[in-house]
Amino acid sequence: MARSMESTVTDPKAQENIKETLHNTAQISARINKLMGGKAYQTDTNGNIVEVGTTEKKSSPKVEPSVDLLYNTTDNEFRINSRLRAFNDKGMAEIGLSNIGDDTKFDLNAGKFVSPKWLVRGGIFESELGVGVDYNLRGPVSLSAAMYDINHRKYRIRSDIRLHKDTYGVIQMTRPFGSTNG
Repeated sequence: MARSMESTVTDPKAQENIKETLHNTAQISARINKLMGGKAYQTDTNGNIVEVGTTEKKSSPKVEPSVDLLYNTTDNEFRINSRLRAFNDKGMAEIGLSNIGDDTKFDLNAGKFVSPKWLVRGGIFESELGVGVDYNLRGPVSLSAAMYDINHRKYRIRSDIRLHKDTYGVIQMTRPFGSTNG
């Protein structure tokens, strides 16, 4: 076996092929490493590892829990909502409960940023299928609109205004006005 390997190792063409294969393998490994958020590197002509560029910028997901206490001026009723939102640079996912303790409904929806400040989403709103659009979701003033319950269309327009670091004032209007989620 050693003799058969000797002819391969001493053959200049085989040596060149082995070097090229190792070089290509190192380049593939560097690309995968960069995609995974590590440092990019490549090998020089002598086979030494050379670092190039910097780490690829990756945004880590951010999770934001919230609890809302809303007052319905028409029905003189309080309402409690709770949700958990997960953001990354591409979009947002939300799971939540609405009107907790009094005919509780659930939300499960996801969206994609179509620009740095605009998000379009779809899924379940108030336990009904729906779609929504949001502007400036993580800013000091945000605006959201949703249409859900396709058979008996309901609309929700909402604005969150940052009052302090983790405290917001909420203004919400629903249509039809007889809805229990206003």
